[in-house]
Amino acid sequence: MKDFHWPLSTLEVTGVVVFVVFIVIANAGGLGGGGSFTPFMMIFFGLSIFECVPLANLFSLISALTRFIINYRQKHPNPEKAKDGKLSIDYEVVMLTMPMLYFGTLIGVQIGTVTGEWILAVSLASVLAFVAYKTVNKAIDLRV
Repeated sequence: MKDFHWPLSTLEVTGVVVFVVFIVIANAGGLGGGGSFTPFMMIFFGLSIFECVPLANLFSLISALTRFIINYRQKHPNPEKAKDGKLSIDYEVVMLTMPMLYFGTLIGVQIGTVTGEWILAVSLASVLAFVAYKTVNKAIDLRV
């Protein structure tokens, strides 16, 4: 009888657990979390940035679709606005922001195809550091 060998390493199993927890936390906070998935996949699964970015976008899409399906017809949390028929999701804002988001994605993909992997990694780290800085400052302001 052959010995059973688990097809995933301990690091990959840890990565899957961290990844699932991170997706749940990001989704609970109302975010897709796609930009933050990339470093996790690079660390735990040993993928290149060119492999991680499309996978992170896929997971972000799945996360956003799940959240959308759950909240599609959810009433506004303010009782007065809910009484007026307002929904939790403001679809007018979505219609205004999504075209520019897709345009930015298109430009980013074009730039990403002509730059090196290290430039993308430095750009991603810079954006994540800036977002973390702004988030910590906002949390401090809200706490005080």
